[in-house]
Amino acid sequence: MSQEISLSVGGSSLRTQSPALALQVLQHLCPDVVRQLPAQFVGSLEVTQAERSMAIGSSFEGCVIFARHWIGGVEYALIDLGAAAEIEGAWGKRDQEVATNHGDGIANTTAMADAGSDLAKQALEAGAYIPSVAECHLLMYAKQMGLVTDLREDIAYWTSSQCSANSAYCLDFENGWQINGAKYYERPARLVRRIPIIR
Repeated sequence: MSQEISLSVGGSSLRTQSPALALQVLQHLCPDVVRQLPAQFVGSLEVTQAERSMAIGSSFEGCVIFARHWIGGVEYALIDLGAAAEIEGAWGKRDQEVATNHGDGIANTTAMADAGSDLAKQALEAGAYIPSVAECHLLMYAKQMGLVTDLREDIAYWTSSQCSANSAYCLDFENGWQINGAKYYERPARLVRRIPIIR
């Protein structure tokens, strides 16, 4: 069952069952409020009721749901955008500390972009993000399960998790090796999206 959303801004109000429309209105009228939302969303917001839970391996808008992942007390369905959406470039600058972590790819990609990473800016402009180390390992598991079949094996992919001021973590999808690489080196990045599962 869809939930009705009611928004009031000044003398105007909107009632809708479309989370995407509600978020787009908020982004236009109250950009500062949207940036401070406790749950971070990229692109248009999609909400999935638990009773219509998205099974790992199922399709969503032509893309595969490769994992479900808890971040900050919220469960998300993680969606792989496929080889056609991959981007390539340098992770960022040398000798620059960027506040990232091993689990939250959206927070990491945003921190990378704020630090000047063109790769991260490109991901966010596409309405997606670069997965964290943990999310890349979930992608590797999806590959082993036969759910994701088009990951390159000739080069390691960037994750959005920093290793040090000079390097960031990469994942080799041939064997699942986690390594680190100099931030200025050009590598591919797999783009993903996530959808909060509202209970």
